[in-house]
Amino acid sequence: MKLQLLIFSSCLTALFASCQPSTNSTLEEFKKVDSSLQKSNSLSNGNTYSTLYENIQDKKNKNPQLAFKADTLFEATEDALKFIDTLKQKLTDLDPSGAKIDIGSKLLMNNENSVRLTNKLRTVYFSCTSSMVDNEERIHADNIFSIEKEIKSNKDWTSTYFDRTPTVAVITILNKFKNDCSNLAVFSLTEIKNRLVD
Repeated sequence: MKLQLLIFSSCLTALFASCQPSTNSTLEEFKKVDSSLQKSNSLSNGNTYSTLYENIQDKKNKNPQLAFKADTLFEATEDALKFIDTLKQKLTDLDPSGAKIDIGSKLLMNNENSVRLTNKLRTVYFSCTSSMVDNEERIHADNIFSIEKEIKSNKDWTSTYFDRTPTVAVITILNKFKNDCSNLAVFSLTEIKNRLVD
Protein backbone atom coordinates (compact mmCIF):
# COMPACT_ATOMS: atom_id res chain seq x y z
CA MET A 1 0.00 0.00 0.00
CA LYS A 2 2.82 2.41 0.86
CA LEU A 3 4.51 1.57 -2.43
CA GLN A 4 1.28 2.36 -4.35
CA LEU A 5 0.92 5.66 -2.47
CA LEU A 6 4.55 6.51 -3.25
CA ILE A 7 4.05 5.68 -6.95
CA PHE A 8 0.78 7.68 -7.07
CA SER A 9 2.33 10.72 -5.40
CA SER A 10 5.38 10.48 -7.70
CA CYS A 11 3.12 10.34 -10.75
CA LEU A 12 1.07 13.24 -9.43
CA THR A 13 4.23 15.27 -8.83
CA ALA A 14 5.47 14.46 -12.33
CA LEU A 15 2.10 15.46 -13.78
CA PHE A 16 2.14 18.81 -12.01
CA ALA A 17 5.74 19.37 -13.00
CA SER A 18 4.92 18.65 -16.65
CA CYS A 19 2.00 21.10 -16.52
CA GLN A 20 4.04 23.87 -14.94
CA PRO A 21 5.94 25.05 -18.06
CA SER A 22 2.68 25.55 -19.96
CA THR A 23 1.27 27.54 -17.03
CA ASN A 24 4.41 29.64 -16.89
CA SER A 25 4.26 30.07 -20.66
CA THR A 26 0.65 31.23 -20.47
CA LEU A 27 1.47 33.65 -17.66
CA GLU A 28 4.39 35.01 -19.67
CA GLU A 29 2.12 35.55 -22.68
CA PHE A 30 -0.34 37.51 -20.55
CA LYS A 31 2.54 39.57 -19.18
CA LYS A 32 3.64 40.41 -22.74
CA VAL A 33 0.12 41.47 -23.72
CA ASP A 34 -0.18 43.47 -20.51
CA SER A 35 3.14 45.21 -21.18
CA SER A 36 1.97 46.09 -24.68
CA LEU A 37 -1.29 47.54 -23.33
CA GLN A 38 0.60 49.59 -20.74
CA LYS A 39 2.83 51.02 -23.48
CA SER A 40 -0.25 51.80 -25.54
CA ASN A 41 -1.80 53.54 -22.53
CA SER A 42 1.26 55.73 -22.09
CA LEU A 43 1.89 56.50 -25.77
CA SER A 44 -0.93 58.04 -27.76
CA ASN A 45 1.10 59.96 -30.33
CA GLY A 46 1.35 62.88 -27.92
CA ASN A 47 -2.38 63.39 -28.32
CA THR A 48 -3.41 62.19 -24.90
CA TYR A 49 -6.75 63.03 -23.44
CA SER A 50 -4.97 65.31 -20.93
CA THR A 51 -3.31 67.29 -23.71
CA LEU A 52 -6.58 67.61 -25.59
CA TYR A 53 -8.35 68.70 -22.43
CA GLU A 54 -5.76 71.44 -21.84
CA ASN A 55 -6.25 72.67 -25.43
CA ILE A 56 -10.00 72.81 -24.88
CA GLN A 57 -9.52 74.81 -21.68
CA ASP A 58 -7.70 77.46 -23.72
CA LYS A 59 -10.80 77.82 -25.94
CA LYS A 60 -13.59 77.21 -23.45
CA ASN A 61 -14.98 80.75 -23.82
CA LYS A 62 -16.06 79.93 -27.38
CA ASN A 63 -18.65 77.46 -26.10
CA PRO A 64 -18.85 77.12 -22.30
CA GLN A 65 -21.49 74.39 -22.48
CA LEU A 66 -19.32 72.20 -24.69
CA ALA A 67 -16.30 72.95 -22.51
CA PHE A 68 -18.33 71.83 -19.49
CA LYS A 69 -18.94 68.47 -21.22
CA ALA A 70 -15.18 68.22 -21.69
CA ASP A 71 -14.75 68.87 -17.95
CA THR A 72 -17.22 66.13 -17.12
CA LEU A 73 -15.70 63.50 -19.37
CA PHE A 74 -12.15 64.39 -18.29
CA GLU A 75 -13.09 63.97 -14.63
CA ALA A 76 -14.92 60.70 -15.32
CA THR A 77 -11.94 59.32 -17.21
CA GLU A 78 -9.48 60.37 -14.51
CA ASP A 79 -11.68 58.82 -11.83
CA ALA A 80 -12.04 55.52 -13.70
CA LEU A 81 -8.32 55.24 -14.44
CA LYS A 82 -7.39 55.90 -10.81
CA PHE A 83 -9.87 53.28 -9.62
CA ILE A 84 -8.56 50.72 -12.10
CA ASP A 85 -4.99 51.45 -10.95
CA THR A 86 -6.10 50.86 -7.35
CA LEU A 87 -7.63 47.51 -8.33
CA LYS A 88 -4.48 46.50 -10.19
CA GLN A 89 -2.34 47.35 -7.17
CA LYS A 90 -4.59 45.28 -4.89
CA LEU A 91 -4.35 42.34 -7.29
CA THR A 92 -0.57 42.61 -7.44
CA ASP A 93 -0.34 42.83 -3.65
CA LEU A 94 -2.58 39.78 -3.19
CA ASP A 95 -0.85 37.70 -5.87
CA PRO A 96 2.65 38.87 -6.87
CA SER A 97 3.13 35.76 -9.06
CA GLY A 98 -0.06 36.48 -11.04
CA ALA A 99 -0.87 32.77 -11.20
CA LYS A 100 -3.76 32.39 -8.75
CA ILE A 101 -7.19 31.96 -10.32
CA ASP A 102 -9.34 33.06 -7.38
CA ILE A 103 -8.01 36.57 -6.61
CA GLY A 104 -9.82 38.33 -9.47
CA SER A 105 -13.05 36.55 -8.57
CA LYS A 106 -12.85 37.61 -4.95
CA LEU A 107 -11.93 41.19 -5.75
CA LEU A 108 -14.18 41.87 -8.73
CA MET A 109 -17.27 39.66 -8.68
CA ASN A 110 -20.59 40.34 -6.96
CA ASN A 111 -19.27 42.94 -4.55
CA GLU A 112 -18.76 46.67 -4.13
CA ASN A 113 -15.70 46.68 -6.41
CA SER A 114 -17.66 45.12 -9.28
CA VAL A 115 -20.44 47.69 -8.85
CA ARG A 116 -17.95 50.56 -8.69
CA LEU A 117 -16.03 49.32 -11.75
CA THR A 118 -19.29 48.98 -13.69
CA ASN A 119 -20.41 52.47 -12.69
CA LYS A 120 -17.08 54.08 -13.49
CA LEU A 121 -16.86 52.45 -16.92
CA ARG A 122 -20.43 53.42 -17.74
CA THR A 123 -19.83 56.99 -16.51
CA VAL A 124 -16.87 57.30 -18.88
CA TYR A 125 -18.97 56.00 -21.74
CA PHE A 126 -21.95 58.25 -21.10
CA SER A 127 -19.78 61.30 -20.39
CA CYS A 128 -17.91 60.79 -23.62
CA THR A 129 -20.90 60.07 -25.80
CA SER A 130 -23.20 62.76 -24.39
CA SER A 131 -21.57 65.41 -26.56
CA MET A 132 -21.81 63.40 -29.77
CA VAL A 133 -24.30 64.69 -32.29
CA ASP A 134 -23.49 62.41 -35.18
CA ASN A 135 -24.60 58.76 -35.32
CA GLU A 136 -21.28 57.79 -36.94
CA GLU A 137 -19.47 59.24 -33.92
CA ARG A 138 -21.54 57.04 -31.61
CA ILE A 139 -20.85 53.95 -33.72
CA HIS A 140 -17.13 54.72 -33.59
CA ALA A 141 -17.37 55.26 -29.82
CA ASP A 142 -19.13 51.91 -29.44
CA ASN A 143 -16.32 50.25 -31.39
CA ILE A 144 -13.70 51.84 -29.15
CA PHE A 145 -15.55 51.03 -25.95
CA SER A 146 -16.96 47.58 -26.69
CA ILE A 147 -17.23 46.71 -22.98
CA GLU A 148 -20.31 48.95 -22.78
CA LYS A 149 -22.28 46.53 -24.95
CA GLU A 150 -21.25 43.65 -22.65
CA ILE A 151 -22.17 45.58 -19.49
CA LYS A 152 -25.52 46.59 -20.98
CA SER A 153 -26.48 43.08 -22.10
CA ASN A 154 -25.04 41.00 -19.25
CA LYS A 155 -25.71 42.01 -15.65
CA ASP A 156 -23.17 39.41 -14.53
CA TRP A 157 -20.48 40.60 -16.95
CA THR A 158 -17.75 40.54 -14.28
CA SER A 159 -18.11 36.75 -14.01
CA THR A 160 -17.48 36.43 -17.73
CA TYR A 161 -14.21 38.34 -17.38
CA PHE A 162 -12.93 37.47 -13.91
CA ASP A 163 -14.27 34.08 -12.79
CA ARG A 164 -11.38 31.63 -12.37
CA THR A 165 -9.08 33.92 -14.31
CA PRO A 166 -5.38 34.11 -13.42
CA THR A 167 -4.48 37.37 -11.71
CA VAL A 168 -2.11 38.38 -14.50
CA ALA A 169 -4.98 38.01 -16.98
CA VAL A 170 -7.29 40.08 -14.74
CA ILE A 171 -4.65 42.84 -14.66
CA THR A 172 -4.36 42.61 -18.45
CA ILE A 173 -8.14 42.96 -18.80
CA LEU A 174 -8.11 46.00 -16.49
CA ASN A 175 -5.34 47.55 -18.60
CA LYS A 176 -7.52 46.96 -21.66
CA PHE A 177 -10.32 48.84 -19.91
CA LYS A 178 -7.89 51.68 -19.13
CA ASN A 179 -6.82 51.75 -22.74
CA ASP A 180 -10.45 51.84 -23.91
CA CYS A 181 -11.31 54.67 -21.47
CA SER A 182 -8.32 56.72 -22.65
CA ASN A 183 -9.03 56.07 -26.33
CA LEU A 184 -12.68 56.99 -25.97
CA ALA A 185 -11.73 60.18 -24.11
CA VAL A 186 -9.24 61.08 -26.86
CA PHE A 187 -11.88 60.49 -29.52
CA SER A 188 -14.54 62.51 -27.69
CA LEU A 189 -12.24 65.36 -26.72
CA THR A 190 -10.96 65.56 -30.29
CA GLU A 191 -14.56 65.94 -31.48
CA ILE A 192 -15.19 68.65 -28.89
CA LYS A 193 -11.97 70.47 -29.76
CA ASN A 194 -12.85 70.41 -33.46
CA ARG A 195 -16.29 71.85 -32.71
CA LEU A 196 -14.76 74.63 -30.61
CA VAL A 197 -12.56 75.65 -33.52
CA ASP A 198 -15.54 76.01 -35.86
